[in-house]
Amino acid sequence: MRASVARERLMSSLATFFGVVAGLLAAVGLYGVLSYTVTRRTNEIGIRVALGAQYGEVMRLVLRQALALTVLGMVIGLAGAAWLGRYLGGTLYGVTPFDLRNTQRRVSSS
Repeated sequence: MRASVARERLMSSLATFFGVVAGLLAAVGLYGVLSYTVTRRTNEIGIRVALGAQYGEVMRLVLRQALALTVLGMVIGLAGAAWLGRYLGGTLYGVTPFDLRNTQRRVSSS
């Protein structure tokens, strides 16, 4: 029985590995962009603190910008994935790109 699912298990492990690597790359990229942004705005942040801005206000300012970048990236990424899924839908025989029924059937039968 183990040998019959070895290929699926390998593919599952590879997909998990590449998913984790992609997540780490995204986190490092977001950190880099946020770090660069804060470095460029150091003078502005210093002036805000000198004028009496609290730590929480400065933190909200930076985190709001990071959240905006994250949401924008997610929207663009999801739109691109949906477009690419429709574009590549012609290569899938008997399955639509957003077909959850086949996925659920395969999971429940194994």
